[in-house]
Amino acid sequence: MRVSLCVFAILFGSSVSLQAQEVIGTTGEHYEGEGISLSWTLGEPVSETYSSGDNFLTQGFHQGQFILVYIGEKEEPATEVTVYPNPFANVLNIRFKEGEPTSQTVYQIFDLNGKSVVSGRLNNPENQISLGRLANAQYLLVIIDTSTNFKETYSVLKAN
Repeated sequence: MRVSLCVFAILFGSSVSLQAQEVIGTTGEHYEGEGISLSWTLGEPVSETYSSGDNFLTQGFHQGQFILVYIGEKEEPATEVTVYPNPFANVLNIRFKEGEPTSQTVYQIFDLNGKSVVSGRLNNPENQISLGRLANAQYLLVIIDTSTNFKETYSVLKAN
């Protein structure tokens, strides 16, 4: 009975846990050439360093799968646009605050089903779009200038 308890205590009383080494590196890369491959990760702990003359090889823990995360702020567009009034009845005004739109500046108005209902060019610093024929509803106005990579989307409401 005593032997059974000892065996039970040894088997179940002690626990073994295996933990994989993991690195959260800031960057890394993998290169392959003829008969050689090189993988590296920046920001990992160093475990060994070998040197021979002017050559150094530092080994650490390498993570085979990279998960990259970027957290940044959205850059403000160089083009400032004012869309008014919102809600509108028949006419929607689009005004460029600095300079004129380029010849590449276009607009599209979509209903909430994604169907394009009106489109055209914006040629002046102040533009008026007549939308009296549209039904009272919420629409998405997209202004795009391909020459300056400007693209903004505005939610507008038609209400009489």
